[in-house]
Amino acid sequence: FYWYFPAEEVPPSQAPLVVWLQGGPGSSSMVGLFYEHGPFIATDEGTLLRRPTSWSKSYNMLYVDQPVGTGFSYAPGRADNLTGSARPLTFNRCNAGGYVTNQQEVARHFVYFLEQFYQRYPHLRERPLYLSGESYAGKFIPSIAHGVLQHNKQKVMIDICLFTVALPSSLRLGNGLTVPEIQVKYHAQEASSFGLISHEQMKKMQPVCDDAAQNAAAGKYLPALQSRLQMFEMFAEFTSNVNNYDIRMVDKVYPRAQMKKVLRSRKVRKALHTNGHRFHKDKAVYDCLATDIMQSTGGLFPELLLHYRILLFQAQFDFRDGPVGSEAWIRQIQWPEQKAFNEAPRKAWRTSDQPGGLAGYVTEHANLSHAIVLNGGHFSPADVPEAIMHMLNRWMAKQSIAAA
Repeated sequence: FYWYFPAEEVPPSQAPLVVWLQGGPGSSSMVGLFYEHGPFIATDEGTLLRRPTSWSKSYNMLYVDQPVGTGFSYAPGRADNLTGSARPLTFNRCNAGGYVTNQQEVARHFVYFLEQFYQRYPHLRERPLYLSGESYAGKFIPSIAHGVLQHNKQKVMIDICLFTVALPSSLRLGNGLTVPEIQVKYHAQEASSFGLISHEQMKKMQPVCDDAAQNAAAGKYLPALQSRLQMFEMFAEFTSNVNNYDIRMVDKVYPRAQMKKVLRSRKVRKALHTNGHRFHKDKAVYDCLATDIMQSTGGLFPELLLHYRILLFQAQFDFRDGPVGSEAWIRQIQWPEQKAFNEAPRKAWRTSDQPGGLAGYVTEHANLSHAIVLNGGHFSPADVPEAIMHMLNRWMAKQSIAAA
């Protein structure tokens, strides 16, 4: 399922195409649409308001529910046929039901989707393509970008006349889980640096983080995932339920009920051509990707940086996929510009709407930009929409984010 919004204030024929993917795995991209940066805001009454900072004002926006089974995207074998007493789900049962089990399958499915999308909207093939997303999309996007790259190479080798998918111009990843075996090691340190846990609590949490990292590095992905989940449980216990998506909040409930109320109405479903399917969260999507969650996609970045501009950003108050662990893996990318990037100056990034004008900090060199967004959590486009829009506009215009 996809929802496409042509650019509103720029002729669509002149605007880039920006794909947005949510994380999870299994979270609908309608979250980004209704909660973060789409043209609509869902109200408690189930009505819609216009968002003044919508990305669709300047860009052609494409929100996609993927992998199959997410949101309005349905697999042939529904979750109720796969779940129940027989657990965990096996690869054969997942694949038989149409669900993906690894990033290679995610990429293959999405490349096929892009082929069909461009056949339906051929004029967009001439526009720059940007892949963007957050959270678990930190794995989806590099995998898909690499899949597109390989797909186009194979098409040219086999038959130059065969249809090829437009090559992404750039990748944009926010608050992403990309290299879990590195990122998870820094959670205890990050919680301590925020003053959320004591030194003794950090000493209890760190071995669990290390266990997750070591199991992931050894290819023991389910034990690694169990340790990571245990670490989040410890964080909740030690902090009296501070929200790991935004440490400024306790027991926060994000406004997804309003979104679901809109998307589950018959009138809306008919207008969206969902063929009678209800909007849902299919647990089988997560279960079938369980062994993928703690696997790294960091090894794709050396090749990706040869072909694409990449913007990575983390928000100041996001504990789940926050700045410390992310910076650690970014500095370890083995690419020709690694030394120069790591030695590049970190500059202040300013906008007029932030207190004192300071929106964050950014390191920029060659094809890689890494930004820290102040005053934001995991869903930073909703927290600081003007700052994120400023960052996005400057980067997509190939201008320095830090420039005055």
